[in-house]
Amino acid sequence: MVRINNNKKGQAAIEFLMTYGWMLLVVLIVGALIFSFVDFGSLLPNKVELSNNLRADPTGSVAYSKDAASNDTKNIVTVSFRYNGVKRVTIDGSTSGKIIREANSGTCTSFNVTNSDTLETSQNASAVTFLNGHTGYMMFNCTSTPLLNGDNLVGTIQIDVADTKTGLKIPSSGPIRLQIIKG
Repeated sequence: MVRINNNKKGQAAIEFLMTYGWMLLVVLIVGALIFSFVDFGSLLPNKVELSNNLRADPTGSVAYSKDAASNDTKNIVTVSFRYNGVKRVTIDGSTSGKIIREANSGTCTSFNVTNSDTLETSQNASAVTFLNGHTGYMMFNCTSTPLLNGDNLVGTIQIDVADTKTGLKIPSSGPIRLQIIKG
């Protein structure tokens, strides 16, 4: 009789596994389908990382799309940063920065840099001076490939920082991911 009870317990276990196993398999298949069709990239936070002595502020950085209704030519990316080096440096707004977009989507070139503490801004290809602790922002033009509202700008950012005494340019680079909003 003990053998009969063990067989019944084994049969009950197999029936339990078969019933709930099929249900688990269906849930996994539906979950995989949902995961493959949903774009979770838009749920990720903004990210801007710079190496060396520049520290980017992803919350103060923004990418604007072109407003097709007004024929506005926005396609502008603004990256906010803080200089933490010990030496006085300069950043040239017209030649020091670029964003290389992923998937051969083009390059965004810098056209302006501003020191938020001294309110010095690059005009006529002039360089802006930064001291330790100064904050600023650099603006990039992305007209080669338009930025689309609701999409993400993903790629690599580079800002060249020049030593005022030697003139040596030191690149500060890292990954960038910004959600594009309507300009």
